[in-house]
Amino acid sequence: MVSIVGIFLFYIFLSPRAFNARKNVSNSEKLEVGMTKEKVIEIMGIPKQIVDSYLYDSCKIYFYEPPFGSSDGIDVYITPSGKIIRIVSYK
Repeated sequence: MVSIVGIFLFYIFLSPRAFNARKNVSNSEKLEVGMTKEKVIEIMGIPKQIVDSYLYDSCKIYFYEPPFGSSDGIDVYITPSGKIIRIVSYK
């Protein structure tokens, strides 16, 4: 039983995935509306997923991994001209 709890705690707090998620939160606080797509990638790294936006025509959403237990991810909306128009932080 102790080893199962230890593995679970490792996965939540110490795994590379957990480390990257915490880093994403910290880095997302540096983003500002109007920044370029290149600056987003410089600060945040390559997104986990890029999808088309259903809210904003022709925009792409860059999705970054949130911490364990978050209800939402970190979404960055990028226009076709390559500028941030919206940042949705995790909750």
